[in-house]
Amino acid sequence: MFKKYKVQDNRQSAKKNLQHQAEKMLKSSEKKFAPVPIGTSVRIAVPEVDRGRGDARNIIGVVFAKTDDELYQIGTKNGILKQLYSRSQINVCPRALLDAEDVPSTEIALRSVANLQSTGTGQGFKKCHCKKNCTKARCLCYKNKLLCTSKCHSDLPCKNK
Repeated sequence: MFKKYKVQDNRQSAKKNLQHQAEKMLKSSEKKFAPVPIGTSVRIAVPEVDRGRGDARNIIGVVFAKTDDELYQIGTKNGILKQLYSRSQINVCPRALLDAEDVPSTEIALRSVANLQSTGTGQGFKKCHCKKNCTKARCLCYKNKLLCTSKCHSDLPCKNK
């Protein structure tokens, strides 16, 4: 009987200590990351698997809304991101780079935004293996309305450069 009460007491103590540790971690996080007001421009890192080699590593957005759980909804110039972000996942920009009025009301994934804002073709590079000219739909670059680069055919003549 005594052992049963001791186990229950240890469980209650462990639960109380875990709650105390969680509160301590939240206070530490609040000191490190101040809350971000709505309408502030922020930068979100794009994971390596969601972008191509030549793409930007960050996406610029604006804080659109804030939930009760301290999670932020971010809007970009391509739409509102589907995922909610914690304060530690976003970095505040020193200047206003995007207004909330510039954000379309469509929901979009971060990978899609990274692909739309890509200077290239998204994940990976497209290149053709033509021998010359590149003026027909056979050419992969010409078909995708891209200009040939030095990766396609470095010294060979091309009309699609």
